[in-house]
Amino acid sequence: MDNYEFFNTFPLAIFYINTMNKFLSSIVLLAATASFSFDDWFGYEIAPYVYTNLDGGTETAGYWLFSDDHQQNGLSRTLLPTELGNEYWDFAIEPLLEFCNGVCGTAVLDQGTSTAAPFISAYINVAGETSKTDDTPIAADASDWGGICIIYKSEVAPILELGLSQNVEATLSNAIPAKILDEAPNVAKTQCIPWSEFEQPSWYTGEVKINGEQAAKQLVYINFKIQADPGRYRFNLCAIGPYKHASVFNQDIDNYCQLPNDTSATAAIYKPKQTLHIGTFSRLKFHFIKNRNSLLVKSPIASELKVLISDVRGILKGIYEGDAATNHYIPLDNLNRGVYILNVVSGNNTQKYKIQIR
Repeated sequence: MDNYEFFNTFPLAIFYINTMNKFLSSIVLLAATASFSFDDWFGYEIAPYVYTNLDGGTETAGYWLFSDDHQQNGLSRTLLPTELGNEYWDFAIEPLLEFCNGVCGTAVLDQGTSTAAPFISAYINVAGETSKTDDTPIAADASDWGGICIIYKSEVAPILELGLSQNVEATLSNAIPAKILDEAPNVAKTQCIPWSEFEQPSWYTGEVKINGEQAAKQLVYINFKIQADPGRYRFNLCAIGPYKHASVFNQDIDNYCQLPNDTSATAAIYKPKQTLHIGTFSRLKFHFIKNRNSLLVKSPIASELKVLISDVRGILKGIYEGDAATNHYIPLDNLNRGVYILNVVSGNNTQKYKIQIR
């Protein structure tokens, strides 16, 4: 039996609010304790985004996105083996992760009238978007990662690229540092690449040079690209993480990393606009549902759950309690501007977050 009690106001995550009309405009989360590591992401864990820990404040970093060669007059596309979306958001990627334990699909490469080889990509922005009104991705210094580890299967040799800002890429004629990976159609392949092994493509003869270490200092996105002759090529990106965690990637996940059948539905571009992941604690997953104006706490097992909200002076503002294995919806209709402390109690464990409403 769940019980929710309002005291005065009930602010719950770092939300930007127009206090005149209670219109929710964006969300930012500030953790009470900071970590500077890039968390290892394994698709079979069904985590909807990669925690880069370099988010610039918009909570849009690390979500999987798709792109192709249409801007270069190509006709390539990515076909997915299942539809995206769930009851909260039409483009949620979890159904794809549940289907193939990774970001999988079929690259249908069609050159169209482009003069370049056709391609599709799956990528993440490492620091997210500029602001709630500007979706331009921003750069961050990822030098501390040491490089990138990846586990994948692919019927053609994929390319791992270090994406930079539009202005920098234009200066480089789009010759960004990259690493050509091995073809891996049968057995999942693990490759750990230090920044020093990312190099500009051999065709580039321009005067402006950049190496992997320099690119890592201004990294905008990590791009997993399928580029080859026209045709159909299946792939599955099953894990990604920092090079300094290479020992973690020394494991056999081949049974979890399978190529999809080559029968698919056309993929929609996935962007984190409606559902924002706040954090995970004691098997509880916290999400903010923008279009429902509520906090969702997913509890996979029946256990005591208590969420306490207080202001910076320690004055309690709201309590939510529940004990069922269910999706707990905490309404966020009464929200005022300010900084608050969110204390989550599950069993004997407690987690604290600092939150702000503007």
